[in-house]
Amino acid sequence: MSIVKCYDKRTGTTYCYESINYWDKEKKKPASKRTLIGKIDPATGEMVPTGGRGRPKKKATDAAGDDGSYKSKFEEVSRRLDKCREEVKSLRSSNAELKAENDQLRQALSRIHKLSEVT
Repeated sequence: MSIVKCYDKRTGTTYCYESINYWDKEKKKPASKRTLIGKIDPATGEMVPTGGRGRPKKKATDAAGDDGSYKSKFEEVSRRLDKCREEVKSLRSSNAELKAENDQLRQALSRIHKLSEVT
């Protein structure tokens, strides 16, 4: 294993790759596999680690939230879920009241219809 530096003329960036040499049985000759591990910072000359596609690696705090706490994210989601459950409960009770009112109106209409048939 070795680290290989390659200069990209289009962007002016020097990339660092981890190169692993192996014997290719099909081609019957040596080959190498390269994996991007970072790029050289032109100001300092040091290697800056990157993700697999040249982007800087994400920090753990980015995935967890601003304060880096999964617990705070969980609590926030729990509060939102409780609020949604309360809203669903309220809507169901409102729906039940409307259904009861609808049934009363249907009964009243059927009585009116029966009276109009008699006369």
